[in-house]
Amino acid sequence: MRYFYEKVPQLHVIAAGSLLETLFDGEWKVPVGRVQYFILRPISFLEFLEASGEKAVLKQINNLPLKDFAHEKVLELFKTYTLIGGMPEVVHHYIQNRNIQALASIYESLIVSFVNDVEKYGRNNNMVQVIRHAIISAFPEAGNRIKFAGFGHSNYGSREMGEALRMLERIHYMQLVYPVTLTQLPLMPDKKKSPRLQLLDTGLLNYFGGIQKEIMGTDRLESVYQGRVIEHIVGQE
Repeated sequence: MRYFYEKVPQLHVIAAGSLLETLFDGEWKVPVGRVQYFILRPISFLEFLEASGEKAVLKQINNLPLKDFAHEKVLELFKTYTLIGGMPEVVHHYIQNRNIQALASIYESLIVSFVNDVEKYGRNNNMVQVIRHAIISAFPEAGNRIKFAGFGHSNYGSREMGEALRMLERIHYMQLVYPVTLTQLPLMPDKKKSPRLQLLDTGLLNYFGGIQKEIMGTDRLESVYQGRVIEHIVGQE
């Protein structure tokens, strides 16, 4: 990589790996100033509109305040986006087929891939099991403030579960959002308090949480799942 940078600068090189730095327990080193990081996150609502070919809606959104005639259309599209989430393959398949039920196999494949990938991150067999438990148990806990000890109705202690959750945070499967208790800048998270659990994607939460039908049957997203779905999609955005 250094050779390409110094000797062939006109050649653009992209290197992708499965977050190998998690394997090196802090010993992973890279040349400062020589590497540029990009984190690929789920597709945003605006990107969803663009992928769906909704150019007129995008134009309206980019010219706030929103016109009254466009409001209902935007809400309808936002509901669809909130329902299916922003995982690229899910969005692509939905745009091509407009079939919510057909997305089930993609959601299942994604979670199987996450679980099977765990072996790369666990330092031993016990930690692999803890991380797997954390992945599956995260769905019903998403949007809640959590405690590490006994997470997901388990017998795992705070130390091992905390290690597992922080590992999943490093690989961007989830985010532990700590509350801010000060009212002056800079706003600093209070790590002594319980964090709120934010998952990678709201669509995954809806599917594995079994709340897709509830979302499809309502015009008030803030009423679904005690308001946790709308909070989660806001956090994702």
